Amino acid sequence: MNRHAGVRLLIAAASFAMLAAVVAGMWAMGSPAHQRALRLDEFRVADLARLSSRIENYWAQHKQLPADLRVLDGAAIPDKGLANEATYEYAIRGEAAYQLCAVFNAASEVSSDAPYHGTSYRREDWTHSAGKYCFIRDASVTAHGY
Repeated sequence: MNRHAGVRLLIAAASFAMLAAVVAGMWAMGSPAHQRALRLDEFRVADLARLSSRIENYWAQHKQLPADLRVLDGAAIPDKGLANEATYEYAIRGEAAYQLCAVFNAASEVSSDAPYHGTSYRREDWTHSAGKYCFIRDASVTAHGY
């Protein structure tokens, strides 16, 4: 084997190894579209966590749940999902019990290193399945007591 053939073989082997690494990485992590969908779900959970905190603050001040999300104080949090995709749903389920719902692209992946976008909520409290999922909360047991 001459020197040029050896270099070509080395280049081909390195190219194959790089391609195999890229394919293995995409298989392990999912496609870029799947990763984007998971990221959107994380933002939905962060929105719901902020809404929940606002609802519980309202409860602490007024000893009743807000009639709807528009009466909550503070910076606007949309009652619509990202880019007006799907409406976040809010419903009163009892004196202090309420429900927040959203449509998720995928089931949540429990991970201790997942980013929470500046919110302070625990992952297990916001675990969800794919599709429409509702979280039942009790405002009398506030998120501040976690």
